[in-house]
Amino acid sequence: KKKFFSPVWSEVKNQNNKEIFENIFKGKSKIINNDLDIINLSLHFEAKTFLKGLLLLDDKLGMSHSIENRVPFLDERLIKLSDNLKSSWKYPILSQNLGKKILIESISNKIPNFVLGRKKRGWVTPLSKWLREGLRDMSLDIIKEDYVSGSEEFINFDKVRLAVDDHYNIKNYGVQTIWNVITFQIWYKKFQKELNKKFS
Repeated sequence: KKKFFSPVWSEVKNQNNKEIFENIFKGKSKIINNDLDIINLSLHFEAKTFLKGLLLLDDKLGMSHSIENRVPFLDERLIKLSDNLKSSWKYPILSQNLGKKILIESISNKIPNFVLGRKKRGWVTPLSKWLREGLRDMSLDIIKEDYVSGSEEFINFDKVRLAVDDHYNIKNYGVQTIWNVITFQIWYKKFQKELNKKFS
């Protein structure tokens, strides 16, 4: 653990995980009578921990592109109301509904049934298609060893080329690998420029 956290070990070595959890659930009933109580406690935990990181990321991404993001469901009054609702109203786990029962019912007269009844699905960019078409030349240039010197210390470009060939020939889905290498190469090139400026 010490080796893994070495850059920040002096700051975290005395951290008490039990104390963190106690503070998160301070003033909150931790009695679990059924599965619905677990859902409520889980939602509370996520709101106090994971959600903060998501909002920070959302704000940074939005502001970096001059976009004023809004999160209406995080209105303080709405959160307090939601926190005091029965778990079964939020997520009816014993039914076939997909959750968000109150929200769905509140807008049911405004949204068509074929939308309300649709299964939940994530929003996915067509990145795989972009890499095979419009972004192909750019991505091929970036993932070369000579794009930035020194990156071969961290990346096995032989393996990357295999992943790229398989992806472009639709033999394998290699988007995650390719995109990770692209973002690393761009970051590393910028990092080197900044470093050179600092010490030149």
